[in-house]
Amino acid sequence: MGLFNKLMKSVDDRIGGGPMLGQLAQGRENNLDSLRLLGAVFVIFAHQFAIVGLPDKFPPFYKNHYGLLGVNIFFIISGFLITQSFLRSKNTARFVWSRFLRIFPALVMVTCTLVFLVGPLLTTLATGEYFKHPWTLSYLRGALSLYEVTRFTVLPGVFMENPIVQTNGPLWTLQYEWTFYFVILLLGVTSLLARKGLVIAFFVTSLVLTYFNVGGSANIYCTPVKFLPVFFMYFCFGTLAYLYRDLIPMTLGAFFFVLAMLTLGAFNGGFTDTIFVFLLGYLVLFVGFSKLIHLSWLTKYGDFSYGLYIWGWPVQQTVFHFLGKETSVWLQMGISLSVALFLAFLSWHLLEKRCLRLKQVRLDFLLGKAFTLVQTVPTGDRQEKEI
Repeated sequence: MGLFNKLMKSVDDRIGGGPMLGQLAQGRENNLDSLRLLGAVFVIFAHQFAIVGLPDKFPPFYKNHYGLLGVNIFFIISGFLITQSFLRSKNTARFVWSRFLRIFPALVMVTCTLVFLVGPLLTTLATGEYFKHPWTLSYLRGALSLYEVTRFTVLPGVFMENPIVQTNGPLWTLQYEWTFYFVILLLGVTSLLARKGLVIAFFVTSLVLTYFNVGGSANIYCTPVKFLPVFFMYFCFGTLAYLYRDLIPMTLGAFFFVLAMLTLGAFNGGFTDTIFVFLLGYLVLFVGFSKLIHLSWLTKYGDFSYGLYIWGWPVQQTVFHFLGKETSVWLQMGISLSVALFLAFLSWHLLEKRCLRLKQVRLDFLLGKAFTLVQTVPTGDRQEKEI
């Protein structure tokens, strides 16, 4: 009987008790890079069906397609890590510089490759005509500006026979990511980030706007208005998770409850975003920081999630360009994923990783002391998880 009681107590401790999120998030060992990689794979999976002209695929527990599931994972993790990054460094210059290095070097590389290499090779126009065409420069400017990326999406004569003619569709979400970086920066420099009630108000507001589908089919510069509160809701969930990290228990009981809810939701058509944000949010945090789940082997050779995200679509478009509808969607997906992973591998090791090392460059002498809130904490004294 004593052995049974000990066993039941052990099970109860594992299910009902557990460390707080703040305890698990102190070190650098976690599964967040692997979850972002999984999110990028979801995006490629979803886009493959659209690219070949087939209907979207939806996970049974969520009312949107797999691509948005992957993007939501990105924003939850981003909200957590970006808030952590700012509050640990409290140096505005380094914060902006680090965010720039994470987004733009790889974006410049993929955009220039498409404009100056892939475009001239695949366009139906003569090379001279291609470079003189106004769409070429507009696409280059739009992709690199982020905020015009949805206005100029096509290279002249490229992918015109494909069901979707966009050159690199997923780039449209980067404008939200970049905007949210500056929301955290603004809240940080005004000390409003420490006011948790205000952040809760932002989260609730975005949740209400999402629930009522504010924006509907409206667009600003061809960008859907309705996704601003949706994506900010997921990002803000991550921000709140970091701010309240010492009050959020990571228990197996809660984890199994979330899984049970997702299973029940699968039998009822799935959850809308206003409910799904809580379920996915806890699931991402639990798996991301769990000591029981080990996914770091997926990113043993590098963080390929961003490279996979920005290379996936043009690779898929190119594969369809050569293989067409006659080739199985699954074969095209396998080829595209393999090629995109290889390009992401090269992007990480040859460009992204090297550029991220530049974040340690001191910027005070360039930007002035007025731009710095406090003296930068030495690198060896802080543990910062890059995003």
